[in-house]
Amino acid sequence: MQKSGFKTALLLSLTLQVGQSVGRDFALEIGQITESIEELIGSERLVNTTSAVVDGVISSRAIESLPLNGRNFLELALLIPGNRPAPNFDPTKSNSVIISSAGQLGRGGNVTIDGVDNNDDAVGGPLMNLTQEAVLAGLPLPEAYFGMFRLYTVLVWPTLAAMIVVFALMIWQPRMS
Repeated sequence: MQKSGFKTALLLSLTLQVGQSVGRDFALEIGQITESIEELIGSERLVNTTSAVVDGVISSRAIESLPLNGRNFLELALLIPGNRPAPNFDPTKSNSVIISSAGQLGRGGNVTIDGVDNNDDAVGGPLMNLTQEAVLAGLPLPEAYFGMFRLYTVLVWPTLAAMIVVFALMIWQPRMS
């Protein structure tokens, strides 16, 4: 921060997470422009004095060290003040974690994974249940899935083609001379 007739004040090592705004108060001392004040930030403020928004960012250290019951990364959202589990409106999604924020039902939440939409627009909640390992690896499915899909492709498609040929021969019954 700089103002003519005051010492320059520097703020070093400030890390902002998505959706955060930080206000910092400085006491500028009268002095020459060549003098400066450096402040090293060792900890974050516990009270947000710049906004009334209730939000939070879960650190990567917490993500790696906290156990997850059911291995669903959305359970980490329950660590943020104002969030609680919401009722599930879809009986086909018995293992889904639906989060209620600020007293809402949980159907209006917006879940994105690395910027990609993961919302069920029909009944609310997440569209896909992804494991923590898949999210950390950047893949929507575990690596073992792709190996099984290749095996399925090699074995099932030729079998399906043979069954179609047999079915066609049963219907048209070619004459054997």
